Amino acid sequence: MLPFAGGNCYSYRFLDEFLTQFEVHSLELPGRGKRVSEPLFLNSNEAIHDYLIQIREHRKSGLPFIVYGHSMGALLGLAITAQLEKDGDAPEVFIATGSPGPGVSKSIDQNRCRMSNEELKDELRLLGGVPEEVLGNDMIFDFFSPIIRADFSIVSDGIPSSLKEINTTTFVVMGSEEEYIEYQQNWNNYVRAEVKYHTLPGDHFFIFRHPKRIGKFLQGILLTT
Repeated sequence: MLPFAGGNCYSYRFLDEFLTQFEVHSLELPGRGKRVSEPLFLNSNEAIHDYLIQIREHRKSGLPFIVYGHSMGALLGLAITAQLEKDGDAPEVFIATGSPGPGVSKSIDQNRCRMSNEELKDELRLLGGVPEEVLGNDMIFDFFSPIIRADFSIVSDGIPSSLKEINTTTFVVMGSEEEYIEYQQNWNNYVRAEVKYHTLPGDHFFIFRHPKRIGKFLQGILLTT
């Protein structure tokens, strides 16, 4: 499980009770969570390479697995799935939530990592997902802002063109109120296999509103692949 921008290995804990039948590995990049003492990454190549190392460490040969990512995790998940296919160890399914896929963005999306603190706070409020306790506390925000800026830098860096197409069955889920919901089927440009689309009520972080439904959705896919 690959977290969204600013996330860590604890980001998907709200799904734990719905995935008890499976071995779940929530990964994280350096500079946060259990890896807080490590330097942050600023480009996608480093992030992709790091995630691949973690996946290979957790993999048990021969057992089926899936890759799931939300938002930034979905974009990186596409590249990771592409590389895993090249390695001959593709996941059964790739699940992307909260993302219309590569190439859909506005100039403001590319500039988030360079915003002033106040501009960044306003942008994070629009996106949702960051508690007001973080945005309203200067000390906490000073700790958090380098992490989210680094992740926004990774997103704006994009993913390598050589890792933009996959042959793995893909499920895409977006919130009905997300800014780019109309571009959801953009994923067809990057997935040569079947793509199945779903929509749930909510904004960019709709997953927090529907933990039971998301959990059942993931569990259902795992049980049928």
